[in-house]
Amino acid sequence: MYAFLRNGATYLQSLAFTRFQTFISCTAAFITYFMAGNIAWGIAIYYTIGSLIGSRLALRVAQKISLDS
Repeated sequence: MYAFLRNGATYLQSLAFTRFQTFISCTAAFITYFMAGNIAWGIAIYYTIGSLIGSRLALRVAQKISLDS
């Protein structure tokens, strides 16, 4: 995220780019573990739900942060 900020992106743009990179990384990891059959579905469902809720809340809070302080 700091690399994006140092290269002129706004805070929200940096947050979005970082979130996209995390999504790509997690998708690749999921495919790898899925193909190997190493997923504990009972636990994974709860982590997925929590991740989706947390990311949406974080973006809403980030939009309300004043950068003029």
